[in-house]
Amino acid sequence: MSLCPMKKSALLISLIASFLVSCKQEVFYNITAEAQPDKGGCVVMTPSSGPLLEGSSVSFLAEPNGDYVFSGWSGSLSGSQNPITVVVTTDLNVVANFTLRMYSLTVTTEGEGSVTERVISTKSDYSSGTVVELTALPSDHWAFDHWDGLADAQTNPAIITINEAMAVKAVFVEQVSEQDTIIEFNDSEVKRIVVSKFDADRDGQLSYGEAAAVKDLGYVFYRNTKVKSFDELRFFTGLTKVGEFAFSECTNLSSIILPDGITSIDQYAFQLCKALLSIDLPDSISTIGEGAFLSCENLTSIVIPNNVSRIEKNTFYNCFGLESVSIPEGLKSVGNYAFFACTKLASISLPDSVSSIEECAFGCCEKLVSFDVPKSLTNIDVFVFTNCLSLESISLPEGITSIGSSAFSGCANLVSLNLPTSLKRIDDHAFTI
Repeated sequence: MSLCPMKKSALLISLIASFLVSCKQEVFYNITAEAQPDKGGCVVMTPSSGPLLEGSSVSFLAEPNGDYVFSGWSGSLSGSQNPITVVVTTDLNVVANFTLRMYSLTVTTEGEGSVTERVISTKSDYSSGTVVELTALPSDHWAFDHWDGLADAQTNPAIITINEAMAVKAVFVEQVSEQDTIIEFNDSEVKRIVVSKFDADRDGQLSYGEAAAVKDLGYVFYRNTKVKSFDELRFFTGLTKVGEFAFSECTNLSSIILPDGITSIDQYAFQLCKALLSIDLPDSISTIGEGAFLSCENLTSIVIPNNVSRIEKNTFYNCFGLESVSIPEGLKSVGNYAFFACTKLASISLPDSVSSIEECAFGCCEKLVSFDVPKSLTNIDVFVFTNCLSLESISLPEGITSIGSSAFSGCANLVSLNLPTSLKRIDDHAFTI
């Protein structure tokens, strides 16, 4: 059997076509990939190397670094699909684009003021790593207090690095005049009294301004046994004196601070303040009145201000606990019974400017051992050293002309006494034991 011509011809054509197809040349294409910028990330290509045969598939994966994010493809690709697979039909140059993350910086204020930013952006966000200076600017009568949202809450201007979304608040506080600031009293009884008498605006508090406006305490504390401390008296800067009997018989008053500027402590101002241990007298004081500290039994020491020229009578009468007295240069006189019965006073030094020591000034100072008589003194008055049981020696300077009655009576241990040639008169019982 044979094949018909027609069938033979068709078979020949098919064989030729198959031969031509099998002899066709394979085509390869170059494939490259890069990151932009370099530090922004990298591109993982699968397969990882080329050239690649036409018609094969290749995948690209963009992997960002740190604070960068993948933002899209460029070069031979477009869009932002990640990863992406394409069929190779030509050379490919693929670029993966990365951008820094963008963070919001929200700045608010509390109180009255504003905040400036040294870095200015058209958006509300900053790229990661941006350094921003924030400056808090208070309005008139306001002050910057602190930042909320920053580790360093006090520094202004504040330097911050944006590595995350941040919310920062500048807190401003109103500046209150010191005159309007409220005084915090430690003693509730003191507060009750001063508010009831001197609270001008009737707000139930006493401000520094209201305290400074007080010119005279009057007798509001007289005989008040509930008052224990009044250190806030130092804010009553309008006072020029502690008036007579002002704190008399405040038997539980143990602590008080006088305001600078007062010039006088009037008579019996602190008498019978039995709990008072010490008191600082401002240098501005020039007058200490009669009996000012009479019977302050637990007062242990006192410094007399430099401007005081006279210690009045009874000033420290019956101050049984008084051990130390500092007397200023320039003191001229010591009054009657000024230090009577200061039974713990072992010594006292008077300057030579003292020309008068009056009756019984140091009577019953049982621990007084010795005494230097000022050179300006001309007379030892009556009972001046009576019953100074520990007094052992005394030297009377030239210039002394008389020794009064009972001046040294009861001084049982007086064993040394120098009498000056100027002495003209010794009255009765001057040295009676």
